[in-house]
Amino acid sequence: MIQLFFTLEEAFLSHVYKKDQISEINQQSKEVEIEDSLEKENDVDQIEDGMVLGLGSGSTAALMIKSLGEKLKEGSLRDIVGVTTSFQGEVLATQLGIPLKAFSAVSQIDLAIDGADEVDPAFQLIKGGGACHVQEKLVASVADRFVVVVDSTKIVKKLN
Repeated sequence: MIQLFFTLEEAFLSHVYKKDQISEINQQSKEVEIEDSLEKENDVDQIEDGMVLGLGSGSTAALMIKSLGEKLKEGSLRDIVGVTTSFQGEVLATQLGIPLKAFSAVSQIDLAIDGADEVDPAFQLIKGGGACHVQEKLVASVADRFVVVVDSTKIVKKLN
């Protein structure tokens, strides 16, 4: 696992997170972890009972939401509350019995997990610029930790 640190201002100025933007950790820093999550089970290993989770958008995040739903159903996780970044994520989480709160109803999120469209060998990544992007930024901005999960299909030699 590789951990990159960005200030919120640096991380959200554009859709591309650049390795050379890494700065010293300060009060406004957020941790961005980039993992190769070939097994969807690994995505929810960082989740603990009682957490408020930011549930991201896209295909990789949907796999994580499904895995979270399975863990809640089997009882290996309890007292989880999700805050979704998309309508599709809200529908999926509801179908899986994941308790949800609106973004406006929380002041802090323990862990936000989201995907990325592309990641290159220098660990620069492109987040989607679609309809969910603003909500993803809002959720990440109040998260103690922000984890970006990607599978092998998102790893590219060159962005775009």
